[in-house]
Amino acid sequence: MLRRHRALLAILGIYLVLAFAYSIVNPILESPDEALYYDQIRFLVEQKRLGTLQEGQLSKGHHPPLYFAVAAAATGWVPNANFSAMLANGNPFWAYRHWEPGVDNKSLYLHDPTLEGWPYRDVSLGVHLLRWLSVLFGAAIILTVYATALALFPDMPWTAVGAAGLVAFNPMFLYIQSSVHDDALVNLMGALTVYAAVQYWQRGPSGRRAALLGLLCGLGVLTKINFMALAPMVALVIAGRSWLDRRTNPG
Repeated sequence: MLRRHRALLAILGIYLVLAFAYSIVNPILESPDEALYYDQIRFLVEQKRLGTLQEGQLSKGHHPPLYFAVAAAATGWVPNANFSAMLANGNPFWAYRHWEPGVDNKSLYLHDPTLEGWPYRDVSLGVHLLRWLSVLFGAAIILTVYATALALFPDMPWTAVGAAGLVAFNPMFLYIQSSVHDDALVNLMGALTVYAAVQYWQRGPSGRRAALLGLLCGLGVLTKINFMALAPMVALVIAGRSWLDRRTNPG
């Protein structure tokens, strides 16, 4: 069984090495909106309620709660003593000539190795744990994409390998799946929903398949509103399969 899928295992292994490297090399809070996501997570941990939007204040309070709840459950035990100090230590020149490649003034924050270096602790530990959770979400996405492609093209196993590799080695996928970001979870919800929709189409309606598809759609919307982009596909699969069954079995 493992020999049959050894190309997938190789892809997963290389992905994990690259994604963990991304998560370690990229300074904390430098991924897109990472500070805002972590702030929302810590607000939930410390205040025991979801954050809300405040006028003139940047926040992720408008995002659905599932990712923040999962992240808070995973890292709620981690101290958070240095977060305010890190946010205050911004780089005043970070946007200078930002369109030019280079290594100067591109960091949003000035980073203190004594607070962020190994062994990880406090904010650094919390951020890295959540980044690693995102990496694991990414591995699950790759497995799901592989399984979906196999279901669609059972006689073309290398198509599934190609699909898995195309996802795994996309630089932006690696970047986001090694960050504190709700896209890391909604990507997984999307991949699982597509797989469930394929199963629904191929095997036909059943209470369990319909419930699974509905559950995944609900979890996806609770993760990020842009998951709704999959709604037409899900509706088309359900309606199309129903139409096909009525045509095949008119009685």
